[in-house]
Amino acid sequence: IVLTPEEHKSKKKNDIYKLARIMSLTRIAPLIGNGSTRIQPLNKQDLVNITLKCINNWTPNQVINVAGNTTISFNQIVKEIKRIKKISCLKLHIPLWFVNLFRWLISFDIDGYTKDRVFLNNLNVKKGESNFNNDLIEIIKR
Repeated sequence: IVLTPEEHKSKKKNDIYKLARIMSLTRIAPLIGNGSTRIQPLNKQDLVNITLKCINNWTPNQVINVAGNTTISFNQIVKEIKRIKKISCLKLHIPLWFVNLFRWLISFDIDGYTKDRVFLNNLNVKKGESNFNNDLIEIIKR
């Protein structure tokens, strides 16, 4: 997931913004699976900076993995959204088998929400420097 603090102003909202909006309107936090799937959200400016560094130090046939510097689960993201927005919500864990019944209607990669998407202690990973909590606050603020 690539984040930008201007996401809340954009016509194309990211999944974290949409989740926060659903939570605010319905007081329900829908999560695919048990919510323990971990991701490393990447700030858009970090992606730009890393890309420019890689272009300037180009090595042919080099594979570069890029990730945010924070590893966080969807359960933790819900907890942070609740804290920031000062709301209480019911977590609604939707079983993967149920979501798969409607896969053709869903506009995002379901597997991305059920399998960890993290790079742990890998030397071939360029990590962003932004603070995820600060980005989250900017994304979901009113």
